[in-house]
Amino acid sequence: MSEYLSDKPKTLIIKDSDGNIKNSQEFDHNTNGDPTYYKKLENNKVIVELVYEYVYDDLGRRLSTKITDKVTNKVTIMEYSY
Repeated sequence: MSEYLSDKPKTLIIKDSDGNIKNSQEFDHNTNGDPTYYKKLENNKVIVELVYEYVYDDLGRRLSTKITDKVTNKVTIMEYSY
């Protein structure tokens, strides 16, 4: 685990100059520092919600990433070769 992983934000709130919330974002990461969850809300409506799943080799390198979009119900799979 990265020594800086605890420094990664869990929530980000974007405001305009008047203090009105434009959007909010939520994040989560695994012990490798890779994102496992991302959600963005605008006007209290979820516009992006992604769940990330990983497969690693014995050296800790990513072999594949599966990204599930919970808003569109679509799945993207990325495979890596070394």
